[in-house]
Amino acid sequence: MKKITLVLICTLIAFIGYSQKKDIEVVSVKSEDAFILSAINNSNVQQEITLTVVQKNLKGYSNPITKLIPSKSNAELIKLFFIKNKRSECSYSYTFKPSLTDEEKNIQDQKLKEKTVTKLNNLKEGIVVFSKDGCPRCHYTTRYLIDNNIDFRLVDVTNNKEQNKTMWEFVKLENPIIETLKMPVLIYNGEVLYNIENLKEFIPTLKM
Repeated sequence: MKKITLVLICTLIAFIGYSQKKDIEVVSVKSEDAFILSAINNSNVQQEITLTVVQKNLKGYSNPITKLIPSKSNAELIKLFFIKNKRSECSYSYTFKPSLTDEEKNIQDQKLKEKTVTKLNNLKEGIVVFSKDGCPRCHYTTRYLIDNNIDFRLVDVTNNKEQNKTMWEFVKLENPIIETLKMPVLIYNGEVLYNIENLKEFIPTLKM
């Protein structure tokens, strides 16, 4: 009888996330009868991960899998079982987003309150973030800075004409004819930064 060797090929197609250290990592382990995919949450908050698998001759997957992974923990996502004497192949991709617990939200809200300033003095020193409610880019920026223990001051321009005016004064010093901009606006050691295209690559370069 001809011996057939089982071959498993599994590749990672895509990764979507942020920060220099990956918030979520997907690792694979081959056991005697299955291929196991697990997620590691390196971040300080709970993350929601969605895993998509394209497979051949593996059992155990039918639809994308979404799971909540608590902070600083790991969890098995799926176990794909081999089919005897069949060549098995798979590829997988995953996305993730923060899904904070109530306790984590309270902690983050408290930290943001501590960073929020109303006296607009010495704004050219350190890192200053002009932010507004309902701005995902602003939320990402402040969360990254908090999670990575980077000191900054937060100026909330939501419904605050004085602080909004101050923000625009800084921007117009750089570009007098500007009429619209993409938030957040940052002041980094005196340099005014706005309309930052690739925010997720730029923010990790900020250091104190």
